Amino acid sequence: MNRVKKILNSKGINLIFMDLDNEGYYESEYKTMFVNENLSDFEILKVIYHELGHGVLHDDFSALYKMTVPHFKMEYEADYFMLKLLLLEYMEVNILDPEQVNPVYFIESNDLDPRYEETIRKILCNNISNTLYV
Repeated sequence: MNRVKKILNSKGINLIFMDLDNEGYYESEYKTMFVNENLSDFEILKVIYHELGHGVLHDDFSALYKMTVPHFKMEYEADYFMLKLLLLEYMEVNILDPEQVNPVYFIESNDLDPRYEETIRKILCNNISNTLYV
């Protein structure tokens, strides 16, 4: 959670937990992320990382989010951001280099959607770095 706090502080993004009908969302106008407090700790982390991706990557493009093609691209980029941060934590906890990570095992052990396998392989091949977003 230290990485989360560091990024949130550096980007001036507020984090609010509350009872929501969805997992969470980012409100760019107020630089605030809302996260469903009823999720598990790991689900909360995934939502925070995903929404943080929107805050870091898309803050100036919120009007485009309502358009179909930009919306899908922004969602992909936010998922990429989330997966990259999850991989960094996984490698730190397990003391692994990128080439030692088994993408399928990572997906299964973190209960992630199997459709992420190709993206995870891409992240690992691009020499994942923990300094890109901080």
